[in-house]
Amino acid sequence: MEEIEVAMRLVTPSAQDFKELAIGVVQCGGTGVHGHQRWDDVAAKLLIDIAYGPLRRRIRYVVARVAWALQEQKSNVVEWMASVAESPSARMYSPLFAQHLQVVRSSSIARDLVFTAFNTATTNVAELLLKNLEGTLNAMCLNPRIMCRPSTEPDHTCVNVKKPSAQDAKDRVKAEMKLRSQASGGLPKNLRDRTFDARDANQELPGVQQDLCRAFKMLSAVLANQAFAFADTTLSALCRRHLDEAMNTITFSPEQRRALDAREGELQAVATKARDRVDRVRRCLISLKNARSNSRIC
Repeated sequence: MEEIEVAMRLVTPSAQDFKELAIGVVQCGGTGVHGHQRWDDVAAKLLIDIAYGPLRRRIRYVVARVAWALQEQKSNVVEWMASVAESPSARMYSPLFAQHLQVVRSSSIARDLVFTAFNTATTNVAELLLKNLEGTLNAMCLNPRIMCRPSTEPDHTCVNVKKPSAQDAKDRVKAEMKLRSQASGGLPKNLRDRTFDARDANQELPGVQQDLCRAFKMLSAVLANQAFAFADTTLSALCRRHLDEAMNTITFSPEQRRALDAREGELQAVATKARDRVDRVRRCLISLKNARSNSRIC
């Protein structure tokens, strides 16, 4: 859990994107559906261009890491069951542990079925984790300006102080609404709500790049928190529901069924031979008893 959170927080844009930032600024400019593009729109497009790829790759790494860690738990569970079955504290646990451990160790088919079902459950929860994180990333990249807007600041001045007047409350609401209604909270003031001009791109590029870095760190921090929360939920869902569903759907494959049928035929043949031997022994005993009784009569 700590590893995936740190991995998300340490993701950075590629150096190539920053090298080509001037070209990207010019390409993102021009005329849009609602007229000329503004610097806020250009910055939003640039953020999508430089942020979506690195963040999506890191999300996929996080999901792969979680899936691998969960699949590796199979051997740990088997080792724990062995330690429980062979320890003096075995009476504290279910006696089925020892029986199930014996089946897993003695039957390769049973072991393959259980391990495959476990891997299926981990794959399902990993896909769910990927869907949740990619959904969060897509929502943030579709409208990054909302993410960059300044957050509402709590007012602590009224604590242990007399209640503010109605006019003060109205003024504070107006100030907060004005702050939250800004098109962007990161661009320099001279670029906010200003029509884009390609001739000013090189001059204004350092300020835009600084804003993009700040917005990128904000996105990575939000995704780090979401990755930690979703991964924790994924672990709970695996133990609570997905494992039971996967184990209930265990079925034999055609190859396993043929192997079981062949093994059953071998056992049936051995049982038939054993029954024939028992019948012969019984007939011998009956013959011996008859011979003994006839000898007594004579």
